Amino acid sequence: MAQKNVDPEPQAETVKVRTFWSQEEELLLAECFIQISEDPRIGSDQKNDTFWYKILDAYNDQAGKRGFPIRTKNMLTGKWTPMNREVSKFNSLVNETQAMSGENDADLMTRIEILYRAREKSDFKHKSAWNFLKGKHKWNNPESTNARRNRHRLTNNEPELFGDDELPRPAGLHRIAKSQRSSNSTASSGSNPQMFQEMIQQQYELDRKEKMERIDREVNSRVELNYLKKVTEDLKVLQISMDGMNPIDAAIINAQKDRIRALYGPNN
Repeated sequence: MAQKNVDPEPQAETVKVRTFWSQEEELLLAECFIQISEDPRIGSDQKNDTFWYKILDAYNDQAGKRGFPIRTKNMLTGKWTPMNREVSKFNSLVNETQAMSGENDADLMTRIEILYRAREKSDFKHKSAWNFLKGKHKWNNPESTNARRNRHRLTNNEPELFGDDELPRPAGLHRIAKSQRSSNSTASSGSNPQMFQEMIQQQYELDRKEKMERIDREVNSRVELNYLKKVTEDLKVLQISMDGMNPIDAAIINAQKDRIRALYGPNN
């Protein structure tokens, strides 16, 4: 009896669902990263996968208790790498920016966020993770156990999760493909590696200077606009009529007019 040709059962297509991270989930990831990094029972010679599976266990344990989505290891590493890079850049900006005279902490942080937006062309979106990580030795110290381990163990099959990403890459420079690194490193070391590093530093300084000049222009423009608004408001005060006004109110207005005339008088 002839058998009928039966089509194999159609396989369901793999659908990639993008799940967004809340500030609370980012904070939990940072907490688990530090928790595993600082665990004295974890040796410095364990493989990268082993380290991240420990973070995965800690993260999903807490995620289940807090009602967060359960994640995979690739989700954690895929989130940590760009987040770590952006938090490091923001933290560097915080460290190099000094408060101006009369500027409180809130105003300083607002100005740093404006500087970050101007430099990176995007808003800083990881405040919760930064607030937690900024005081952690294992994160701030580039020579921490995990940074050393992954710098020495890095292969073409493992994501770059630490090391270079802990410091901001000079603006305008793109990461070199891994397949080109060995040839490029040979070329640079064979010619003049010091000159190569100096060229990178010069490009970084030029880009940084250009961005700071643009920020200065924006700040000066804002200051000038605020000054013009104040002048307009003062001129309105000079035009106030005091006919029929309460004597006390009239005295207050007269005092303001005297101040304004002294401020904008011909001797100033």
